[in-house]
Amino acid sequence: MLYYVINGLIGAAVAIFISYVGRTNLYVLAGLIPLFPTFTLFAQINAYQLGGEKQLKEVVIFGIISVIPYLIYLGSLQFSLMNNLKFSQAGFLSIFIWCVSAFFVFYLARKYVS
Repeated sequence: MLYYVINGLIGAAVAIFISYVGRTNLYVLAGLIPLFPTFTLFAQINAYQLGGEKQLKEVVIFGIISVIPYLIYLGSLQFSLMNNLKFSQAGFLSIFIWCVSAFFVFYLARKYVS
């Protein structure tokens, strides 16, 4: 139970830090902070404890592949904003595109990574 409380507190701290940095002259760091591997490390520790080195290797490979939907999201957001969509429209469209690409990455990873 304490594990989940710690995860929640770390998540809240990261969210507050992103909000704070986004309002300073260092606002571009707000795009980098979510990529800090805090939660990835938790997932890797769990994978190793539950499934050993084999499961950890699979999690690492999937982590590498999972960058693809994020890059697609950023590319679609940039493309949408360049084509004069409102931020809310561009955001919803990009999140939808992320969901579709994440589904395909997950499907392919389940089929080929192991």
